[in-house]
Amino acid sequence: WLAYESNESGTAEVYVEPFPRTGQRHQISRNGGSRPVFFPDGSRLFFDNNAGPAVQLYSTNLRTQPAFTFTEPAPLPITGFTQPMGTYRRQWDITPDGTRFIATFTGATVQPRIEIVSNWLRN
Repeated sequence: WLAYESNESGTAEVYVEPFPRTGQRHQISRNGGSRPVFFPDGSRLFFDNNAGPAVQLYSTNLRTQPAFTFTEPAPLPITGFTQPMGTYRRQWDITPDGTRFIATFTGATVQPRIEIVSNWLRN
């Protein structure tokens, strides 16, 4: 399965379709969507609403067997991260084990600094 963003309707939306292509395509987002990412086991799909400073993450549950189905996308309680409109590079991601999100946050009171984290692969 392939998840992607297309603006052919005039608004960026998220779609999922089988790979190789069969002509079957499912529009996942309803009011704008960008930068889709599958959960590691493929059972969920995450995307953002491409709303610049008001960016919001959404999630939907997916099933591909016996037929493709998905739930209505629901907002996640992750807000305030940086995702400038028109930026194709995703400023957020999910960890490979699917337990955490990583996002870029900015703030006027944050001073530039370097943090060194050792043994970050250990739990």
